[in-house]
Amino acid sequence: MSYMGYYFLPDAIASINDIENEEEKHRAENEARETEELQEAGHGAALSGDLESILALSPAQFEYTMAAILRMLGMTEIQRVGR
Repeated sequence: MSYMGYYFLPDAIASINDIENEEEKHRAENEARETEELQEAGHGAALSGDLESILALSPAQFEYTMAAILRMLGMTEIQRVGR
């Protein structure tokens, strides 16, 4: 009877790995969605030209806004390094 747990161990490990992979996938999807929302907000603020709305942005939104403005000015090698 002590061997029963041994036979189920590979299945349990596979199940744990599946759960971890699924959680990582959800995390990546959430990050991508948040990044897209920040980019959209930044682009909208840049197009508005309204200094008040630009100053009201969060730091991350401000970074995306500045990147959008620089792209509008023709710059192409823009990297967001964060904070």
